[in-house]
Order: sequence, then structure tokens, then C-alpha cells
Amino acid sequence: MSEFESYVLAEYLLDEFPPEEGWEIIERPTLEDGSRPSFLIETRNESVVVFAKDKDEINFRDVDKLLAAAEEVDADEAYLIVASNTHIPDDVGDYIEQHEIEVVEMSDWEG
Repeated sequence: MSEFESYVLAEYLLDEFPPEEGWEIIERPTLEDGSRPSFLIETRNESVVVFAKDKDEINFRDVDKLLAAAEEVDADEAYLIVASNTHIPDDVGDYIEQHEIEVVEMSDWEG
């Protein structure tokens, strides 16, 4: 797990999806199609796929990989968590919005 993924887990996911409320957070699972999202988060009734990205720019390929992973596990929600210095171009942002992906910016990340 990358430093950024560890930060996302500690500073965001454990608060949003508390294990004591029945959430199981699986780090870097390997899905049937071979993809490896940052996290798969599940309860008995819900599942969430998370990609945590600390990179210069998010592109369509990143979004398509997240969508494919979400489809693979029949996720209820997909999250794209990015570092504050990660740029999301307008056209990619529109694509993200169109697919109802939740974007979370980690503004305190100092990576």
C-alpha cells in the first residue's frame, strides 16, 4: 500500500466506514479481472470501491478502471480520492460526474 493510500485509510476511510459499524475495509484486493483497486469496502448489504490517486492528473483511463472495478464487484458506490495537487481536467470531471463517482480531495495531504 502506498503512503497516500495509508493516509486515506487513516484520515478518511476509517471515519466514513467504521469497522465497529460492520464495514470491512479490504486493502488492495485482486479482483477476478486482475484489477487492484486501492480499497474494497463492504457490509452485508453494501459495497464501495475506492481508488486513491496521488498523481499529477486524473485521466479517462483512471476513471474507466474505477468504473470497471465497481462493475466487477457490483458496487453500490465508487469513490475517487485524490491529493489536493492532483488536477482533474474539466472533461474528465464531467465524465466523473456523469457516472456519479464520489470525488474526495485530501487537502491536508503533504506527500
